[in-house]
Amino acid sequence: MVNAIKNDFVASTVNVSVGGGITGALLLSIFNILGSMIGSAIIALIIIAIGFMFIFNLGINDISNILNDYINKLKKQV
Repeated sequence: MVNAIKNDFVASTVNVSVGGGITGALLLSIFNILGSMIGSAIIALIIIAIGFMFIFNLGINDISNILNDYINKLKKQV
């Protein structure tokens, strides 16, 4: 199985289905019922942001400060 996946990766093709995306499809089906595709996209962006916060060990205050600095720079340019 690993060799088949490696061969697919090297050849840039997909000949073996490994079941990737099942978790994403499940989450989309749940959140799509709750709030359409736009709601699903917003929830996905929130989940991605939380993931980056965990990866880079950032808190809400850190994110807020970064966004405020960025907005202030944009205001100075205009």
